Amino acid sequence: MRFRMPRWGPVAVAAAVLLSLGSTASADPSTYTFQNITTGANYPGIGSQFNVTVANGGASGGFNYVTFTITNSGPLASAITDVYFQDGTLLSLSNPNYTGTSSGVSFSAPATPGNLPGGDSITPNFKTTQEFSEDSNTPITANAVNPGQSLVIQFQLQSGKTFTDTLAALAEGVNHPSAVWDANGNDITGGPSGLRLGIHVQGLPDGSSQSFITSTPSVPEPSSMAIAGLGALGFVAFGLRRRLKK
Repeated sequence: MRFRMPRWGPVAVAAAVLLSLGSTASADPSTYTFQNITTGANYPGIGSQFNVTVANGGASGGFNYVTFTITNSGPLASAITDVYFQDGTLLSLSNPNYTGTSSGVSFSAPATPGNLPGGDSITPNFKTTQEFSEDSNTPITANAVNPGQSLVIQFQLQSGKTFTDTLAALAEGVNHPSAVWDANGNDITGGPSGLRLGIHVQGLPDGSSQSFITSTPSVPEPSSMAIAGLGALGFVAFGLRRRLKK
């Protein structure tokens, strides 16, 4: 007796694979770009050489951890000297100079000044949460994140919070700029608490400095991957239907 797969068997298999990929996508690192909030006339597009990759840092002692890798890809001479977090999800600095930070990069907490330069010039204002900030040690530009270097900062999340919650908070911080934030950086408009990162960049060729905040992800969000997967599934189904009609 020969076994024959049902007509839509291959489609079901493909759907299962795609759904599986979609369910695990939220555990993958996500990379976010930065947008200027204080734009220098000579380097309006410099923000494209900075990004932050957010990754699952695992669990320990009943808490989950998240790592932020802030990178300066160059080529323009520049130094990320200060990093600021405005959040409603993170709890405390766990290991500021976590394994993975480039050799020669040296930071400590908290940053000076205590809030992102220019953070009060945007709406809503950028408010650093509970001294969640870092800056490069003296000599400032030499120990900063220069082209080709990265700084890795790990955070312990609040009890019960996960990596998925962190990605949702980042999306909230990017997608709802009209939200109202309190002095601790929490969204008080009734929605979920957002998360924004700010960086201060010095050492530009003309001696100026600029500030940036996180913008859109530079890789597809899990929801986008799922939509793309459904589109691919539609093509599979269409092809099988054509074959069955022949």
